[in-house]
Amino acid sequence: MYKVSLNNRLRYAFDNTMSKGPIALIGLLAALSTLVILVVALVVTVVGITPEGGVQLSFPEAVWQSLMRTLDSGTMGGD
Repeated sequence: MYKVSLNNRLRYAFDNTMSKGPIALIGLLAALSTLVILVVALVVTVVGITPEGGVQLSFPEAVWQSLMRTLDSGTMGGD
């Protein structure tokens, strides 16, 4: 009997999500964006990366900064 690999399962799940239309695509994009924002904020907080002023950001501040830089690239111009 043919054993279904993890890669095939993930492809099948991805194809099913794509077939559900634009709402599912927007939801997937929102979930991935949220994941990236939280991971970057966690790294900034744990590693202690600070802006030029030298004040370390708290986790909520790091989330906000990451959100602004992810969703509005024009924010980088003010840095």
